[in-house]
Amino acid sequence: MLVTQETLDHLASAADLLESALGGTCSAPAGSNLEALKESCDTWLGLLEQTPDEELAPSLREEIAAQIRHLLWLIDHAPLFGTARISREATTVIGSIAQASTVLSGQDPQTGGKWKRGFIAFVAASTLLATGATQLQTAIEAGSGVVKEITQVVESVSGATG
Repeated sequence: MLVTQETLDHLASAADLLESALGGTCSAPAGSNLEALKESCDTWLGLLEQTPDEELAPSLREEIAAQIRHLLWLIDHAPLFGTARISREATTVIGSIAQASTVLSGQDPQTGGKWKRGFIAFVAASTLLATGATQLQTAIEAGSGVVKEITQVVESVSGATG
């Protein structure tokens, strides 16, 4: 016997401690649904392909596309590498897209708008993977409640002054 039961118990305990400390982060993602992230990757590859050379240097565009293709490869091989590696790579892609968006040279509003929408969708998909759907859904529901309350206050104030 190479490993004793006691050693396995200690490893399992250490894993439980790490998961409780890191759960819901890139190191221990709480989510497992990779479809939204995969769709966002595909969208970004199309968006990069449509971005003119005048807007973004081809070398930078290709670098981001290569990172996204690597992320897609990791998603396709999730059982082998796990979701933590996917989540960390998604974070790297987020940083690259954010940096590239600051150097869009032509300042074409249409390109900028597509990048902004794509960026928000990618961050949301990455967050969904890291935190898990239930936490994100709870945050969305809480936000919806606050918006309703604000709307009611604005309507009551408008009615009182109008």
